[in-house]
Amino acid sequence: MFSTIKESFDQHTAHKLLSSKVSVLHNKHLGEKTIQVIILFNFLSIKMQVSDYSIFDREFYKLNIKRCVKNFKKHDFLVNEVSENVAERIREFSKRFDNALIYGLFDRSVLDEKIDIKRGFPVYEFTQTYNQGECIVFDEEYNTCIEDSYDLIISNLSLSFVNDLPGALIQYKKILKKGGVFIATLFGGDTLKELKDVLIKTDSKFYGGSRPHIIPFIDIKDGAALLQRAGFTQAISDSFNIIGRYSSIFNLLRDIKGMGQSNCLSARSKIILPKNYFSEAEEIYKKDYNLEATFEVITITGFKA
Repeated sequence: MFSTIKESFDQHTAHKLLSSKVSVLHNKHLGEKTIQVIILFNFLSIKMQVSDYSIFDREFYKLNIKRCVKNFKKHDFLVNEVSENVAERIREFSKRFDNALIYGLFDRSVLDEKIDIKRGFPVYEFTQTYNQGECIVFDEEYNTCIEDSYDLIISNLSLSFVNDLPGALIQYKKILKKGGVFIATLFGGDTLKELKDVLIKTDSKFYGGSRPHIIPFIDIKDGAALLQRAGFTQAISDSFNIIGRYSSIFNLLRDIKGMGQSNCLSARSKIILPKNYFSEAEEIYKKDYNLEATFEVITITGFKA
């Protein structure tokens, strides 16, 4: 589904550069049965009211997630890439982790098997699909874990849909043991910047103005500040990029839908788009960006004093 860009690249080099932006140019061959490098957001779905107005429609997101569970592993390549990046960071620590909480999807093979791992998911369906060890279902803003329970907590690509991100980080700190480590990955501001620009231009042509299609992402500068606000010490924020080149905008959109990551903004337009909308968008995408899609992954790391 991806156009061929090059035969290989050194991903381990990118993973070890913890404090710099790294562009990873990924190769996919047309016609091969391969997992796609597409995920927009991750897995939060329990309904909550954090204010009179929420940025995200959590119930609609939950419905999208349930629909994609069966075939999700066909689209989890990016999750695995980011998971390996996190694992590289964990291996840099000299301390021993005895128990860990991992929220979202994470390949267990990249962690030491001796670590007692508990997995957290936003919907019950994922505990059945990814039943590796003990699984619990909870919401990242209102989790039910016992305080001072874990010496390592990882939130892997699962905070982008949180309506109250500072509150979620505070609760993570509460369930972390003293001296424990918290690591979270989120999509950054450059994620799908090409698609966002293309849809703005297409909207302008069809409607004379733009509509919200892609959720807002945090900036790399915000990451460490959010951790400090939540009470974490030694807060660090860094990022790297994964860039994929598609053969068609329709393949990109199919992957987004297959991941259950269709637009879940509360303010999203619910008007059915014209049949030729995305055909026009594809022409713009080809001309302006050669069908490249950027995914910026921000990693934030903090400690509980």
